[in-house]
Amino acid sequence: EVPLAAFLEAHFATFRADLDSILAHEGLFDHLRELERNAEGLSVWPPGTRKHIELADLREDEPWKEQLCHFAASTCALLRGRPEVAECPRAAVMVARLG
Repeated sequence: EVPLAAFLEAHFATFRADLDSILAHEGLFDHLRELERNAEGLSVWPPGTRKHIELADLREDEPWKEQLCHFAASTCALLRGRPEVAECPRAAVMVARLG
C-alpha cells in the first residue's frame, strides 16, 4: 500500500465536496483557474481538455495560494500536513478537471 494513495482515497469524499462546492457556482472554477495560471495546464492535447486550480506550489513566494484555498479549505488543510507535500521543496498541489 502506498501511504499517499491510501490517504487520498480515504479523504476522497472531502476532496470531492470541496470541488462540488466550487462547481456549484457557475464560472467559479474557471475564475479560480485564471488567478494562478500555470504552464502545466497548457501542455495537453487537445487544448482545453484539462483544467486545474493550483492550490500550492512550494517553489513560489506564496507556497499555499490562500486566495484559492479559501474555496477548498478542507482539501488544503488535509494536504498541508502531508510530508510528501510539506517536506518537498518542489511540490505542487492542484485540483484537475478533465473533459
